Amino acid sequence: MKKKIPKILCILPIRSGSKEVKNKNILNFRGNPLSFYAISAAIKSKIFDKIIIATDSKKYVRIIKKFTKNQKVEFFIRSKKSASDNAQTELVVKEVLKKFNTFDNTFLMQVT
Repeated sequence: MKKKIPKILCILPIRSGSKEVKNKNILNFRGNPLSFYAISAAIKSKIFDKIIIATDSKKYVRIIKKFTKNQKVEFFIRSKKSASDNAQTELVVKEVLKKFNTFDNTFLMQVT
């Protein structure tokens, strides 16, 4: 009997509403948006079957898409509730898992 290889999902929540450093996730840091480095690390690890960028901003999608031309990366638009200042990260994870519920394991990766 062949052993089943688990399907692994990576969720990167990238919210646009930072209070202290405006748009920190797309600010240029050494030639790339700050979020690029976490996304790139997830891609280079080669352990994920799908990488979900969970954001509340279509602007962020446009900017990040330019730097993530990989078929494993997919964008998910968060609800207003999960993108609010006081929303817990678990809320966006639950939203993503409602849509992407066929994975055996899920990893949460923070950009900052």
